[in-house]
Amino acid sequence: MTHHPENDPADTPEVRELFGVIASCYPSASGFSGVVVRSVNTKYATASDFFSGVGASKSGGRWNRKGLEATYTSLDIETAIKEAYQNLLHYGFPISNIRPRTTAGARVKLKKVLDITVPAILRKICRLRGPHRPIGP
Repeated sequence: MTHHPENDPADTPEVRELFGVIASCYPSASGFSGVVVRSVNTKYATASDFFSGVGASKSGGRWNRKGLEATYTSLDIETAIKEAYQNLLHYGFPISNIRPRTTAGARVKLKKVLDITVPAILRKICRLRGPHRPIGP
């Protein structure tokens, strides 16, 4: 994983605030050993791309900005697939826009994982929310 770049001038104040809160939670990150699941477009279902984080680095993601490699995984298949299709479903794209994906699991041993489902971390992130400030796209 590469280091987080400085604030992007194109970031809104809300995005800068969100990434600041996420960065403040990083000391709470701990190791993880177990199986993770990922669902990707078949174009990126190669041994070199599947878990690289390069795609998220190119365009930024919900929890990372451009330049930060991040691999979005889940602990189960259902959540991985829902995450993969969430933008299509959220924005009401027709079901015909859904393209084939490859879903696979891998046993990993990671030094640092920021688990945003940990109640204390989730509370920090959710404090940013309001009726006009949703988290995510």
